[in-house]
Amino acid sequence: MRLLADENMRPRVVRALREAGYDVMAVKEVAPSSPDSQVLRLADTGQRVLLTFDKDFGELVFLWGLRSAGIILVRLPEMPVSQRIARLLDVLPGLASQAPGHFVVVTEDDIRIRSLSG
Repeated sequence: MRLLADENMRPRVVRALREAGYDVMAVKEVAPSSPDSQVLRLADTGQRVLLTFDKDFGELVFLWGLRSAGIILVRLPEMPVSQRIARLLDVLPGLASQAPGHFVVVTEDDIRIRSLSG
């Protein structure tokens, strides 16, 4: 699974995912300060699943109908970065075939998956 890490993903998270073998492009490195709609386009054209903490992407795809190759919304607000990394490394292998074309919400003890096609 190819990922695009939103600007709100800490460099430490991006680095850990890369070290674990994931193909991760970071918005901070390729298109800093881009509006959310442009970030979605970048992910979609590169066939990358967007990895973000920003709930606004759900509105963009479900209410406004913007295209997306897939979104993983990480909802771990109270968790230290090291634990966030551990949680992502734990769930990402199982999401490799499910995240593309879907809106995935990852919480501390749950994963919810909704199709982007309706």
